[in-house]
Amino acid sequence: MRAALWFLALFAVASALALVAGHNQGSVTLFWPPWRLDLSVNLVLLLVVGAFVLTHLALRAMAALLDMPGRARRWRQQQRERAMHAGLLDALVQLGAGRYLRARRAAETALTHQQALDAESGPPHGARVAAVAQLLAAEAAQELRDRSARDEHLRAALAAAPASGGDTGAVREAVLLRAARWALDDRDPQAAMAWLAELPQGAARRTAALRLKLKAARQDLQWNEALETTRLLAKHRAFSPEAARALVRGLTTDLLRAARDAQQLQAAWGSLPESERAMPEPAAEAARRLVELGGDAALARQWLLPAWNRLPDLAAAQRLDLVRALEPGLADVDAEWLGRIEAAHQQNPRDPALQYLAGMACLRRQLWGKARQLLGQASTTLDDPQLLRATWRALAELAEQREDTEASLPSDFWVLTQELEAAGLASYDISALSDYRLTVFRRKNIGLVFQTFNLLPTLTCEENIALPMLLGDGSPPRGNVDRLIFELGIERVRRRLPDSMSGGEQQRVAIGRALVSGPSLILADEPTGSLDSVNGRKLCGIFRRLCTESQSAVLMVTHNPIVAFEAERVVILRDGHVISAFQREEYPTVQALTQHYIELVENKHGEVRA
Repeated sequence: MRAALWFLALFAVASALALVAGHNQGSVTLFWPPWRLDLSVNLVLLLVVGAFVLTHLALRAMAALLDMPGRARRWRQQQRERAMHAGLLDALVQLGAGRYLRARRAAETALTHQQALDAESGPPHGARVAAVAQLLAAEAAQELRDRSARDEHLRAALAAAPASGGDTGAVREAVLLRAARWALDDRDPQAAMAWLAELPQGAARRTAALRLKLKAARQDLQWNEALETTRLLAKHRAFSPEAARALVRGLTTDLLRAARDAQQLQAAWGSLPESERAMPEPAAEAARRLVELGGDAALARQWLLPAWNRLPDLAAAQRLDLVRALEPGLADVDAEWLGRIEAAHQQNPRDPALQYLAGMACLRRQLWGKARQLLGQASTTLDDPQLLRATWRALAELAEQREDTEASLPSDFWVLTQELEAAGLASYDISALSDYRLTVFRRKNIGLVFQTFNLLPTLTCEENIALPMLLGDGSPPRGNVDRLIFELGIERVRRRLPDSMSGGEQQRVAIGRALVSGPSLILADEPTGSLDSVNGRKLCGIFRRLCTESQSAVLMVTHNPIVAFEAERVVILRDGHVISAFQREEYPTVQALTQHYIELVENKHGEVRA
C-alpha cells in the first residue's frame, strides 16, 4: 500500500513539472563579450539543482574522509566494550559452572579491556564494570582458597566502587557484603563485623546483611547482638515463625549460660523483653543457672511463675524443663509453691513429670508414704532418662529407710539406676523387638555417623538431614533443621546435591542427619576425618552440648588425640583388644594424653606405631 502511494505521489509531481516546464518559453541570456549564450530557463534550473547536489555530495565525501580516524577509534572502542562485556559474562558462567580458574582469567581479561577503555576516555559505567570484574575475580580466588589474591582483588573492587549513591553505591554494598561472607568463611567474626559496619544505614538493615551479622555475632559469642539481629530478621519475616522462635530460644539460652555470676545473670534476664521471659525454655534455663551460681532460689521460682501459669498449654518437653528447673530448690520451697505443685498434679494426675515433681517435694518434706506412691507411679511412665535415674535413686533411698525387702530389694533399685546411666537406653529389652520396631527404635534413639557419609545422591543437603524424621512420624520441625544447618555452617550448600559438595561439607551433612532426631546415643565413626581443625572443634562442641543438655551419650572412634581429648572417658584398642581405659581428666593436656599412648605402645609392643 505504501509503495502504491509513493508511486502516485511521484506521478503527480512528474505531471505537475511537465505541465509547468512544457509551456515555459522563457530563456536566460549570458553575455561574455564578444559571446552571447541563450539558455532555456528549464535547463538553467536543472543545472542549478545539479550543481547543488554535486556540491552537497562533495562536502559529504570530504567530511566522511576527515572523520575516518574518529570512526576507526570508535570502532575499536566498541570492539573493546564488547570484549569486556563478553569477559564479564564468561566469568559469571564459568563461576556458576565451578570452573574457578577460567572464571578468574575471564574476569582479568575483562579488567584489561576496561583499563584500555579508560585510557581512551571509556564509557561512563567503567568504574562499575571494573568493580564487578574485581569482585568476580575475588570470588574465584576465594573458591580456590587463594586468600592473598582474593584480598588484592577485594581492595581493588572497593577502590573502583567509591562510597557514593546510585548504581556505584550498590556495587560497593555488594562488595562489602561479599567481604563479610568471606570473613565468616575464614572464621573471623570481628573482620565480618568491621565490613558490615561500613555499609550505609539502609543497606545494613537488609535481610542479607542481617543474616551475616547474626552469624558473625554467634561466632563471636556476642549473644545480645545476635538476639537483637534475630528480632529484626523475625520482624522482616526472614524466618518462619517457628524457626524465629527456635532461634530466639536458643540465643536466649546461650546468653544466660554466658553469665559468670548471679549479678550478670540477673542483668541478662532483665535485658530480655517480657515476651521472651515468658518462654518456658529460657525461664527454666535462667532458674537453673541462678541456682547453680548460688543465687536466690525464691527469685528463680519467681522467674518460672509466668511459664508455670501456662502449664496446661505447654508441650511435654517444656513441662519437663520446668520440672528440672524447680527440683533443685524444693528443699526450701514455700507453702505457696507447694500449693501450686499440688494443684497442677491434681489437675493432671497422669502426667509423669508432675508425679515426679510432687513426689520429690513430698520426699523433701519427709512424707515418705506419699513420696513412694507418687515416685512409684512416675517410674513406670517417665521417658526422660535424667528424671528416671533420679526416681530410682529416690525409691532406693526410701526402700532402705523402710527396710522393704519383700516388695523390692534396695539393691534392685541401685542396679536399675546404674543401667539407666547409658542415656536411658539400657531400660529397653531390644532382643524382644520385631524388625520393624527395632528399626523404629534405632531411628528415634540412635544416631549414626558413617565414615563414608552414605548420603542419598538424589536428595539435597536439607532433605538428607531431614530424612530420619521424614521416614518417621512426618516432616521434622523446620526450626530444628535450620538450626542444625546454621550450627554446622552448611547454609551455602543447603540446596545442593551431594555430588556438588566437598568432602567436609558431605561429612557435616551426615552429622546433621544423625543429630536431627535428638538421639539418646550417637555412634560416630571418624566424624572429624574429612573436617578441618576449626570444624572438627566445632563438632566436638556440638557433641559436648548434646551430652550436657540432652543427656545424650556419644561413642566415637578416632585416631586423632586432639579429638580423643574432648571425651570424658578414653578407651585405647589395638587389634580388637582393649589395652587401656581411663578418665580423660587424668591427663590434663593433649600432649600428656599422646605421651601416655606412646609409652603404652612402647611397653606392650617394643616400638612406637604411628
